Amino acid sequence: MSVYETSPLKRRRRSKSEVEFLLNTTLNIIGEYDDPITIRHLFYRILGVHVIEKTEAAYNSLCQHQASKGTSSGIASWQS
Repeated sequence: MSVYETSPLKRRRRSKSEVEFLLNTTLNIIGEYDDPITIRHLFYRILGVHVIEKTEAAYNSLCQHQASKGTSSGIASWQS
């Protein structure tokens, strides 16, 4: 039986103010459009204002956040 070690990488979590800034940036971008936009479009728009990094992890995080917190809180709909 093998023993799993803890990951040597420490992931940096966003602070509360960073999360709020990302949320406000996201809402501002979504508000610029009358029609729904894709998460990929949103990702590249947020990337353009240098709020997140261009990594697969950042994209996946945005997708998960949009799917869980954004829609369940009513801030964004599945159509946004």
